[in-house]
Amino acid sequence: DGTVERVQAVGDAETITPTVFQAAQSQEFSAVEIGTDKVAIAYRNDASSALVAIVGTVSGTSITFGSPVTLNNNGSEPSIVKIEANKFVVAYQNDTNSRGDANVCTVVDTTVTAGEAVSFESGSTAQIKAAAVDTNVVVLAYRDNFNSGFGSTVVGTVSGTGISFGSVQIFSPAQAGEIGVAAIDTNKVLIVYRNELQSSRGEARAATVANGSLTFGTAVQYNSGNRADENTVAKLDTDKALVTYRDVNNNTRGLALVITVSGTTIKAGERFEFDADAPTQISAVSLSTDKALLGYRDNNVGKVRVVTVTGTTVAFGVPRTFAAVDARDISIGLMGTASALIAYADFANSEHG
Repeated sequence: DGTVERVQAVGDAETITPTVFQAAQSQEFSAVEIGTDKVAIAYRNDASSALVAIVGTVSGTSITFGSPVTLNNNGSEPSIVKIEANKFVVAYQNDTNSRGDANVCTVVDTTVTAGEAVSFESGSTAQIKAAAVDTNVVVLAYRDNFNSGFGSTVVGTVSGTGISFGSVQIFSPAQAGEIGVAAIDTNKVLIVYRNELQSSRGEARAATVANGSLTFGTAVQYNSGNRADENTVAKLDTDKALVTYRDVNNNTRGLALVITVSGTTIKAGERFEFDADAPTQISAVSLSTDKALLGYRDNNVGKVRVVTVTGTTVAFGVPRTFAAVDARDISIGLMGTASALIAYADFANSEHG
């Protein structure tokens, strides 16, 4: 009759009650979908310093978790990646032995069984990120503190519940930080990072994967000035990815852009602002070839919004609040093409996960 009324969508992030999966101080979450109704989360239990993994079953907007499994008694900075349904790899820093380790985990219902930990780096690592380029091949990108903080990569091959690694290769012969990596094809990854030798500018580099090693293209700068923080990358298509970051020298605004890939040659598109108020804890996941979901912390408030991509133009939906007070260590795991799980530390609830 010509009148308009706001209606509430089923599953609106502002109406969903969060589920506590770790009733203790926890942080450094990494979440991934491992089935049409199942998600796995790796994180650090601050109460015990243990690096653990847990699986939950999703029904609508409710989730039921199994029991957490300890992967390492003193671990940090986990990155989780799905290998196939009910199977995932977690890479992390082993703080007891000051080295990088990884476990292959299998799942039955919500019970996690972890394979033996395997070292991928004999020295100290940081900012580890993992991507799966096939059902048995993963690529790890990380800061190699054992080698002057250089940006390094290694390819892992999964067999059963074991994993073996090739030789470490350098993607940034300078100190690298705020690293992100995404598989954009069955033999290709895109790495984003902060080049700390070049005024901490944001750079991206594509690499092909074959026979346990990588071949890199030329690095390309994607931010307009210096200091790109909170770099994340999410695949859109086999020739396109969404990059999000915080542009410190541009009033610490949150920006997004599309990077196109041809072979290992990349081109950075125009930058678009998604938040003008110094966002942190940025996480993004692809929903389809032209949509993604973006989560971040805005003045302590946890927000999420849909990103729509047309060519290399980026547009943003209305932000929704999923945590009204102090959400940290945000990680988004895709659930199908129209929903996602958001894992975070709830500082309004004793830092529970």
